[in-house]
Amino acid sequence: MSWAGISSNQCVSCENLQDAVTNGIFILKNTIPSSTPAKYKQITKAEANNYVELDTTYAPYAAKAFNQLVIKSNLIPCATLPYSYTLYCDYSDDASVVGLSTSSAACSETYGITVYSNSSSIGVGTELYFDSCGTQQIYAYSYDSPYPFYYKMGSSYITFENWDATGYGYVIRSITDCGGSLATILIGTNNSLDIALNLSNITVNGVNVVNVAGIDPNQPGNGASVQTSQIGTYAITMTYDCSVPGQHISLVDSAFNYQCINTSTGFNSMTFFGVVINTSVDLLLTCNDGTC
Repeated sequence: MSWAGISSNQCVSCENLQDAVTNGIFILKNTIPSSTPAKYKQITKAEANNYVELDTTYAPYAAKAFNQLVIKSNLIPCATLPYSYTLYCDYSDDASVVGLSTSSAACSETYGITVYSNSSSIGVGTELYFDSCGTQQIYAYSYDSPYPFYYKMGSSYITFENWDATGYGYVIRSITDCGGSLATILIGTNNSLDIALNLSNITVNGVNVVNVAGIDPNQPGNGASVQTSQIGTYAITMTYDCSVPGQHISLVDSAFNYQCINTSTGFNSMTFFGVVINTSVDLLLTCNDGTC
C-alpha cells in the first residue's frame, strides 16, 4: 500500500515507507526490505530511524520507545541542511573526528570527510554536523582539549569550541589562513565514457594536492577543484581507471600550454611534464572521450 493510502493513525510497513521515499517524502538512509513477506512488516521507532532521515526531536516520535511500533503521524521528515563542506582531519571514527597536532600538518592533510551546515560560508561560530538533517553533531577535539587539534577547511586551518568537559566540540572557534600561495587545478566536467580519475592520488612535484570540491574519484558528469602549494614548473602525476579504449586526459597549464595523453585500460598512472603552475591562472585538467 502507498504512503498516501494509509491514515495518520495506522502503523507503517516497510512497503509504506519505501513508497514515501520513492515519492520524495523521506530521504533514504539504508535499504528498506522489499521482499515478501518482509515488506509487509510493521516497523518500530528504531527501524524507522535506520531506514530514513527523520526529525527525531518531533514529540510524538521522541516519546516512543525504540522497540515500539510507529504510526504514520509519528514520522516527520527532517529539514535538510543546505550546505556541505569537506573537513580535513587525521581520521574519523563514527561521529568523532581527530585533528592534527600542528596547524602546518592540518594545512597539508588530504584525508577529508563531508560535513553539513546551515551556513553558506565557513567562519567563527559555524556549526558542523555529520548528517544532512543536522541531528548528529560532529565530535571534534577542540583547541582546549589536553592535546590541541587542528583541522582544515578550504585553504584555512580551524579549531573548535568545547561543548562539554570532555573536550569535544562542533562549533568553529577560530579560522586562520594556511598561508603561502596556493594554485588551483580545475577538474573540468568529465566527458569521458568511464574514466575514474583519482583526485587523492594527484601529485605536483611529488606532493599530493588538496581536494577542495568534488567527488573522488572524478567520474563522468562530474567536475572538481584541487589546490597545490607547488608553484613553479613541475611534473603532475595522477592515477585513473577505465575499461573503454580510445579516451584521453588533457591539461592546460597556467601559461596556457596544452598537453594531451591517451589513456590505457585498467588501473594506470599518467604524468604531465614541464607544467607551469602559478596562482594567477587556474590550470584545467579534463577527462574526455576520443583520442588526442
